[in-house]
Amino acid sequence: MIKPNVACFGSLIILSIFMIGIGIVLADPSTTQSAALEPSGPDNTDYQLGSQDLDNRDYQQAITSFQKAAIKGNSEAIVDLGLMDASGQGVPENDRQALADYLKAAALGNTDAICAIGTLYNTGNKVPQDYKQALVWYQKAAALGNSQAMYDIGVLYALGNGVPQDYRQALNWYLKAAAFNNSLAIGAIGGLYDLGNQNYQPVINAYQKAANTGDSNAMVCIGILYDYGWGLPQDSKQAYNWYQKAAALGNSNAMIYIGELYDGGDFVTEDDTKAMAWYQKAAALGNPAAMVQISALYVPGGELDPGRPPEDDGASTMWLQKAAANDDADAMCEEGLDQDAAALGDSNGMWGLGEMYETGQGAAKDYKQAAAWFKDAADLGDSDAMVALGQMYEFGMGVPQDPATAKAWFQKAAQLGNPDAKNELAKMPQ
Repeated sequence: MIKPNVACFGSLIILSIFMIGIGIVLADPSTTQSAALEPSGPDNTDYQLGSQDLDNRDYQQAITSFQKAAIKGNSEAIVDLGLMDASGQGVPENDRQALADYLKAAALGNTDAICAIGTLYNTGNKVPQDYKQALVWYQKAAALGNSQAMYDIGVLYALGNGVPQDYRQALNWYLKAAAFNNSLAIGAIGGLYDLGNQNYQPVINAYQKAANTGDSNAMVCIGILYDYGWGLPQDSKQAYNWYQKAAALGNSNAMIYIGELYDGGDFVTEDDTKAMAWYQKAAALGNPAAMVQISALYVPGGELDPGRPPEDDGASTMWLQKAAANDDADAMCEEGLDQDAAALGDSNGMWGLGEMYETGQGAAKDYKQAAAWFKDAADLGDSDAMVALGQMYEFGMGVPQDPATAKAWFQKAAQLGNPDAKNELAKMPQ
């Protein structure tokens, strides 16, 4: 589990846990302190062995290795034990034990665990729904460089959940997440601009100022805005120049964006050899999103592109597994580990589970389960999940038939710029 580079963890949190009946009450992390503690512990050997066992679907051996690593204070191993408890891999599914594992890992400063606890509050899953508490936990994780938490804070502002609705703040947080190659954030920024009639210039000005003073993440954000033509003229050359500046400062996410320009032939001549070189530089710095991109270059279907390596399913799978082992949610979903991705608070994983139960592909068809997973994803700002949930209320699939609730979900999705939601609203009786 590789985290984005952060100057220092600062003071970490201790969590007060009170067992009341079958529930768990989580203390406000802003009121707690702890001594600095190495999140990964002194020895990663057992954790690495457990990750290999997990890749090979040897769940019992993975549990044994992760437990050994956990005893040594390896927080990544504790999170993975939580994922296995949540998804029932090698053990009976146990949500309470999964939550206890996340709490232990969060106490060691593990940002995925801290973010996952925020998601529990955001969705009301296993704890009472509380958007303000979700924001507290997300802010803790975001301060330690967790891009999922940054995205989730943006969603809270976009929807006005627990905070006043504020599209500028939403854009600010989405850009922070996008600088770490968060694919959900990229889509969300496009949704905000699709809304129209919003003045985002103050946000852009702030990022330009930060970029001009040497902030490499701000440089990546300016590059993204030029790349997509959001708030700045679409200019791939300018995007490339800003990405290059950030990459020169060692920003691995900028390296991925440069690779994508070569991969797609935008501004620069399409050249998968150069794309691969940039992805490998970023992967060597531990960036799992780069590993996903390397995996994609080995997938069949693009072998005629200039410089593309020969198709190699084995190499593609190996790089995807490396990314998944480093808790990249996109890789987890590609690997069919939607439940693991969902347990880390990834809405794409939740959406995948909802679709699985809705269609009956991969699990027995269960509309009630599908609606529950779509609801969790919708609570995290997934506008496609909002549309799916609206349709289930419209037709009474797994939930009581309720046109008013269906319309409310379509309106929320339309508020985020979802075109399918607009079409659904147009079909409903006025």
